Amino acid sequence: MQTHTGSTAPRVLLVDDDSIALELVSLLLAAEKAEVLRASGGQEALDGLKSLSPLPDIVLVDHQMPEVSGVDVGRYVKSLPDPRPRVIAMSASPLPEDELAVFDDFLHKPIDQDLLRAAIAGRSSDVRRAKLPASLDSSIVTKLQAIMPPSAIRELYTVYLADTRQR
Repeated sequence: MQTHTGSTAPRVLLVDDDSIALELVSLLLAAEKAEVLRASGGQEALDGLKSLSPLPDIVLVDHQMPEVSGVDVGRYVKSLPDPRPRVIAMSASPLPEDELAVFDDFLHKPIDQDLLRAAIAGRSSDVRRAKLPASLDSSIVTKLQAIMPPSAIRELYTVYLADTRQR
């Protein structure tokens, strides 16, 4: 588990098995002045949560991961005594209602900075019901250009296209 410190709270455990997504969302969180703890999979997140003191304020977790899924991580966090971290799921695909119920909030990938800010602040009651973006539109590309080098954007776009072709 890696720690990347912004200025102050919130303290966010970011969990994703995709290294590009992990880096991209880390950058977005850093722009929000969050202290970012990174786990590159569900098992690493569970191990970290069992040893972290204090616990993070928020666990931002990818829904679809091999072996230990985002739902597994969410259920573990929900089993912790209060005060426990809020759990926010992220996915490029809609979640089934029973799985969505495990989480306190939901963000669609690619992550929108404004929606991320609202979710971190706990002001995103409508985010769970938001529609998937129709495409990787120019406003998203402009935001990515502000925080990523062109080579990383090209790599991200290649992954995005491959993922959408599979759906």
